[in-house]
Amino acid sequence: MQEHSAKGVIKKLTDNIKVAGVTADDLQNALASDVSDYEDGLLSCCAKRLKVKYIITRNVKDFTLSPVPALSPQMFIEEYYF
Repeated sequence: MQEHSAKGVIKKLTDNIKVAGVTADDLQNALASDVSDYEDGLLSCCAKRLKVKYIITRNVKDFTLSPVPALSPQMFIEEYYF
């Protein structure tokens, strides 16, 4: 039952959001990124390339050097839905 529930959530998410692809340039740019964690740097590079307004993450502190600002889920909800 858990698997069915997870599949349902993924289906709903992908019906409402666009999943970004990663390019070779993103991989290279992440290596040169000011963000110390490679995966976070990769996320930042993809977000910048796609002109994303914010990165929504529970680890906002990991994105202080990101070219795209990060908001916690709570900050995002408070700022855009209230």
